Amino acid sequence: MGYGDEIMATAQARDIYDREGLARKGRQIVIVGRRRRPRWHHLWTGNPIIAHVTGAAPIDLTRYRPVRNAPGARPYVEASAERFVYHEDWRVPRAGELYCVPSPPRVVVNICSSRPFIVLGADLKSGASSNKRWPGEHFSDLTKRLTAAGLAVVQLLPPSAAERDAVPGALLFRSPSFVFACSVLRAAGAYVGHEGGLHHAAAALGRPAVVIYGSMVSPHTTGYDAHRNLYRPHRSDGRACGARVECQPCQAAMRSITAAEVAAETFAALGR
Repeated sequence: MGYGDEIMATAQARDIYDREGLARKGRQIVIVGRRRRPRWHHLWTGNPIIAHVTGAAPIDLTRYRPVRNAPGARPYVEASAERFVYHEDWRVPRAGELYCVPSPPRVVVNICSSRPFIVLGADLKSGASSNKRWPGEHFSDLTKRLTAAGLAVVQLLPPSAAERDAVPGALLFRSPSFVFACSVLRAAGAYVGHEGGLHHAAAALGRPAVVIYGSMVSPHTTGYDAHRNLYRPHRSDGRACGARVECQPCQAAMRSITAAEVAAETFAALGR
């Protein structure tokens, strides 16, 4: 859990702020952890409703409304070493908010100015379950289909990533930070890739997205109605599996989502 969770925290904060009329009460949101201590994340920089409060002093409840959301205390899930158990009565209430994302870097604007481009989310963050991974050969096939249709495909990788992680045919950019990646995404036609931080950023930035869920996580919990979500539950009750250890049905579900299907969803998201 990482950047996507912190973007979802802004959605939760905005939902509570508006629903409880905190603006007319002159109160801001303070995000707190498991012990109700204030916490801060750089993705909240510039957010006018989330106060940058730190330390262990008691929160002034006349000025701030505490909202519990932190690693180990997320509102939508309970975690063990083997599995995530998602709360079926909770879903992200709306798109999050990102005020800290600058204008797209000039190099991206120059390279992709002649044709629309897609940000390809082919990698997973360190420690993520392999059950969330769409096969690499599917990403390669998808890239061929999108480029053949006149789209540029941009893949963002951290500086430490190996060249073998690059998808053949994609334009590779080394992204020094998540905020940099978001600035590239701001200029994109759409995001296409795994469920994760960039799909939450796409929603916050108002960008279309095709999100490849498979079975491990459900769009019922972390998805957005404005996005095109490819979900293949293998449980009989339709719920997300949540397995963090290797799960053959989850991986089979990922393989069953074809490059042709994702390409068709991408063209539809772009209005083609």
